[in-house]
Amino acid sequence: MVKAHRELKPLSRIDPLTNLSNRRDIKYKIDCEISRFERKRSSETIFIILGDIDRLKENYLKLGGSGADNLITQVAESIVKECRKVGTVLH
Repeated sequence: MVKAHRELKPLSRIDPLTNLSNRRDIKYKIDCEISRFERKRSSETIFIILGDIDRLKENYLKLGGSGADNLITQVAESIVKECRKVGTVLH
Protein backbone atom coordinates (compact mmCIF):
# COMPACT_ATOMS: atom_id res chain seq x y z
CA MET A 1 0.00 0.00 0.00
CA VAL A 2 2.79 2.46 0.89
CA LYS A 3 4.66 1.58 -2.29
CA ALA A 4 1.52 2.13 -4.39
CA HIS A 5 0.95 5.51 -2.73
CA ARG A 6 4.59 6.50 -3.35
CA GLU A 7 4.23 5.56 -7.04
CA LEU A 8 0.86 7.26 -7.51
CA LYS A 9 1.71 10.53 -5.77
CA PRO A 10 3.82 11.94 -8.64
CA LEU A 11 1.11 10.94 -11.10
CA SER A 12 -1.39 13.06 -9.19
CA ARG A 13 0.89 16.13 -9.22
CA ILE A 14 2.61 16.12 -12.62
CA ASP A 15 1.00 16.86 -15.97
CA PRO A 16 1.76 13.88 -18.23
CA LEU A 17 1.99 16.02 -21.39
CA THR A 18 4.46 18.64 -20.18
CA ASN A 19 6.01 16.88 -17.17
CA LEU A 20 5.46 20.14 -15.27
CA SER A 21 3.57 20.60 -12.03
CA ASN A 22 -0.20 20.67 -12.17
CA ARG A 23 -2.40 22.98 -10.11
CA ARG A 24 -2.34 20.71 -7.04
CA ASP A 25 1.47 20.49 -7.03
CA ILE A 26 1.92 24.22 -7.66
CA LYS A 27 -0.29 25.07 -4.68
CA TYR A 28 1.60 22.64 -2.46
CA LYS A 29 5.02 23.97 -3.50
CA ILE A 30 3.98 27.61 -3.12
CA ASP A 31 2.64 26.87 0.37
CA CYS A 32 5.95 25.17 1.26
CA GLU A 33 7.99 28.12 -0.03
CA ILE A 34 5.87 30.63 1.87
CA SER A 35 6.25 28.59 5.06
CA ARG A 36 10.02 28.36 4.54
CA PHE A 37 10.21 32.09 3.87
CA GLU A 38 8.25 32.88 7.04
CA ARG A 39 10.37 30.52 9.17
CA LYS A 40 13.66 32.00 7.96
CA ARG A 41 12.47 35.63 8.18
CA SER A 42 15.15 36.42 5.64
CA SER A 43 15.46 39.30 3.25
CA GLU A 44 14.95 36.96 0.29
CA THR A 45 12.29 37.80 -2.24
CA ILE A 46 9.86 35.29 -3.64
CA PHE A 47 8.81 35.75 -7.24
CA ILE A 48 6.03 33.72 -8.78
CA ILE A 49 5.50 33.97 -12.50
CA LEU A 50 2.52 32.27 -14.09
CA GLY A 51 2.11 31.90 -17.82
CA ASP A 52 -0.71 31.43 -20.24
CA ILE A 53 -0.74 30.44 -23.90
CA ASP A 54 -2.83 32.99 -25.77
CA ARG A 55 -5.57 31.70 -28.03
CA LEU A 56 -4.97 28.08 -27.04
CA LYS A 57 -8.52 27.10 -27.96
CA GLU A 58 -8.12 28.69 -31.41
CA ASN A 59 -4.84 26.83 -31.90
CA TYR A 60 -6.48 23.62 -30.74
CA LEU A 61 -9.22 24.03 -33.33
CA LYS A 62 -6.75 25.00 -36.06
CA LEU A 63 -4.02 22.45 -35.31
CA GLY A 64 -6.09 19.61 -33.93
CA GLY A 65 -5.45 17.82 -30.66
CA SER A 66 -1.99 16.46 -31.41
CA GLY A 67 -0.84 19.75 -32.94
CA ALA A 68 -2.00 21.70 -29.90
CA ASP A 69 -0.35 19.13 -27.61
CA ASN A 70 2.88 19.63 -29.55
CA LEU A 71 2.58 23.41 -29.12
CA ILE A 72 2.04 23.04 -25.36
CA THR A 73 4.99 20.65 -25.08
CA GLN A 74 7.28 23.03 -26.98
CA VAL A 75 6.30 25.95 -24.75
CA ALA A 76 6.95 23.87 -21.61
CA GLU A 77 10.34 22.73 -22.91
CA SER A 78 11.31 26.31 -23.78
CA ILE A 79 10.41 27.53 -20.30
CA VAL A 80 12.44 24.79 -18.63
CA LYS A 81 15.40 25.40 -20.96
CA GLU A 82 15.43 29.17 -20.39
CA CYS A 83 14.94 29.12 -16.62
CA ARG A 84 17.99 30.20 -14.63
CA LYS A 85 19.60 27.53 -12.51
CA VAL A 86 18.57 29.33 -9.31
CA GLY A 87 15.00 29.56 -10.56
CA THR A 88 12.55 26.74 -10.50
CA VAL A 89 10.07 25.63 -13.10
CA LEU A 90 7.61 23.59 -11.12
CA HIS A 91 8.05 20.08 -12.36
